[in-house]
Amino acid sequence: MIRHKSRIFTVILIICILFSIQFSNNTSAIKNRPIIKNEPKLNKNWTFMLYFCADTRDDYVYGLDNSGNDLGAVMLQTINSLYKSDHGGPFLQSGFQTNLNVIALYDHPYYSGHPKGNGKLYELQHGNLITLAEYGETNMGDSQTLEDFISYCKINYPANNYALLLSDHGRGYAGFCYDYHAPHPYWQYALGDCLTVEELDTAIENSGGVDVLFFDTCLAGSFEVMWQLADDVHYVVAGQASQSLEVLYHPRDILWELSGYTAADPYTLCDYGFQSGVSPVHYSGIWSWRDINIYDLSKFHAIQPLGGNTFAYEFELFTDALCEEISLNKTHAQKIFGEMRSEFVYDYWLYKTNSMMIDLGNFIQKIMDRIYLFNNAVNIEQHAVSLLGRLNPGINSPIRNNFVASYYTDDNLTGFSICFPYTMWMYQEYLYPNFYNDLDISVDTCWNNFIFSLYPPPDSFIFDHYDLPELYQIHFGPIDPTIDMHIYVDRIDGDPMHIGYASPSLLHDNMGVELEVPGASFVDDMLFGTCTVQIPATSLPVNVKSNDQAFSIVVNASGAASATQDVNITVSHVTDNEVVWEATKTSEIGVGQILRLNVTANDQLTEWEELKPPNKTGFISLNKPKLAFIIVLSTIAIVIEFKRKKRNTN
Repeated sequence: MIRHKSRIFTVILIICILFSIQFSNNTSAIKNRPIIKNEPKLNKNWTFMLYFCADTRDDYVYGLDNSGNDLGAVMLQTINSLYKSDHGGPFLQSGFQTNLNVIALYDHPYYSGHPKGNGKLYELQHGNLITLAEYGETNMGDSQTLEDFISYCKINYPANNYALLLSDHGRGYAGFCYDYHAPHPYWQYALGDCLTVEELDTAIENSGGVDVLFFDTCLAGSFEVMWQLADDVHYVVAGQASQSLEVLYHPRDILWELSGYTAADPYTLCDYGFQSGVSPVHYSGIWSWRDINIYDLSKFHAIQPLGGNTFAYEFELFTDALCEEISLNKTHAQKIFGEMRSEFVYDYWLYKTNSMMIDLGNFIQKIMDRIYLFNNAVNIEQHAVSLLGRLNPGINSPIRNNFVASYYTDDNLTGFSICFPYTMWMYQEYLYPNFYNDLDISVDTCWNNFIFSLYPPPDSFIFDHYDLPELYQIHFGPIDPTIDMHIYVDRIDGDPMHIGYASPSLLHDNMGVELEVPGASFVDDMLFGTCTVQIPATSLPVNVKSNDQAFSIVVNASGAASATQDVNITVSHVTDNEVVWEATKTSEIGVGQILRLNVTANDQLTEWEELKPPNKTGFISLNKPKLAFIIVLSTIAIVIEFKRKKRNTN
C-alpha cells in the first residue's frame, strides 16, 4: 500500500513539474514594471510621446521570430535619426530641450534573450539617447501599457501641451497597435493583441487626455474612432485610407519643425504633421500619404456659431431617420441601400478593407442623389443636408483640413470612413466578437441598428458585390493567424496570378497583401486568422474557365506558431446575387505542413493534397533550455522515488 501511494505521488509530482513549465512561462510575462523614480522636470511647453509598437508583423514574418518585420525596422531608423547623425539626422534640432520633452516607448521585436520582445523607455535629446527603463516583455496592445506610459510622461515631464503619436498597423474602428507576441484576449492559439478603440480611449481618458494625437497607421480616419475620442483629445492628425510603409518616418518632419519652434500651439503642431504628410521632406522615399486630415474633435459637441444642433446630435438624428425609413418598409429600404452599397468601389491602395468601410460624406451624398426614393425623405434630407455642410473642411467643421493625393480624387474620400459592410458574415467575424456594439457610436446613435437591419437571412445576398454578375468567394478560418491561405490562378504565359500575403520582393505593398487577379478583393482580421477573398468570374482567363481547374487554394503552416489545427475553407459561386453552389472542406494541418485543393470550373472541390508534410514533434523539437529544465526536474522526481523505495525496503 505504501509503495502504491509512493508511485501515485511520483506520477503527480512529474505531471505538476511538466505543467509548471507552461505555468512559469505564462507568469514570467506578468511582471511589475520597474519603479521609475525620476525627478520631475521643469514645466515646458510640450511633451511629445512616441508609442512605437515595433513588436509587430508584416508579410515577411513567420513563426515567433518577427525580428525582420519592416515596420519595426523603420521605427528603429526613425528613433536613431531623431537624435543622432543617422539616415540624414539628427532631426531634433539643438537647443530644443529647454522647452520640449521627447519620450519614446519602443517595444523591440524578437531578439536573442528576448524572444517575446522587449519594451524600452527612452528620452531623446539632440545627440543623446537616455534609457529610462527596460520593461522586458510588454503588451503594447494593452490599454494599461499606454495609460502608464502617458501618466509617467505627465508626472515626470510636465508640460503645457501633450502630443501622442501611435506607430504601427491600424484597422480603423477595429483597433491599432498589434503586439505580435502578446496573448490574444479570446483565442489561446492566436497570436497578438491590439488596442481596441475602447481601450485607446480608456487609456487616454484615465491619463487626463492629450492635446494632439497622431496616427501613423492605416485607416485611422474612422468616424467611430473620432466619436469615441471626442471628449479626451482636441486634435487628431490621421488618414482614413491605407498607407504606405513610409508614413512611419513621419516623426522626422514633425519633430524637426517642433524642435525648431517649441512655442508652437496645438493647431500649429497639427499643421506641421499635415503639411509633412502632403509634402514630406525627411522621408527616405518618394511616397507621401495617400490622404491625411486634421480633425478638430471639439467640434463634435460644440454649439454652432449661428445656433442649431451640435454636429454629434445632428448625426444622431440622421441615423434615427435612417432607422425609421427601414421600419416603414424594410424590403424597400434593403433594396435601395443594397444597390447603393454596391456602388462603393474604392481603389485597393486606398481601402484594402473596402468591403467593411465606406466614406461617410460619399454615403450621405448618395442618399441625397436618390432622396426621392425614400418614404421618410423630408426627415432624412433635412439632416443629410446639414451634415454635408458641416463635413466641408473649415474652422467650424470637425474636419479642419483634408488632403487626398491627386491620383485618387475620383474615389470620393472626404475625411471620415465608417463601417458599412456588405455582408453580415464579414461583419461578425471581423476581429473581436460583438465589439462594434460596445463602441460609443453604437450606444449613442442608431447607426449600429441601421447596418444590422439591412441584412436579410444569411443564405441570401441582398448586396450585389460591386455590381458583379458572377463571382467566387473563398472564406478561410478562423485559425492560427500564422497559417496563411494563398490562391493561384493559372494563365497561359508566365507564373500563376496570386492572391494572399505578399512576397518579400514587393515594395510599398500596403503592408501585407498581393492581389494579382484584376478586380479581386481580400479582407482579413489579422488576429483571428480569418480572411475572405472574392474573385470576379470575368477575371479568370478564358483558357482557365474552359479547363477543369479554375484556381488552386494553398494553405501554408510553415510558420505556424501552434500545434495541429483544423483548416476550414468554404467556396461559394455567386451568380446574379444568388449562391448557385457552395462547398466546404476541412482538414487537420500540423506545424510545417502545406496543403492544397483545387476548385474546378464545373464547381467541384477536389480532395486535399499534401505538398509538404508536418515537422517532426516531441522532445527533440523543444529548445535546449526547456529540454534541460524538464530533464533536471524529472531527475529530481526519479531521485525522490528511488529514496522512497530504498526507505520502504529497509
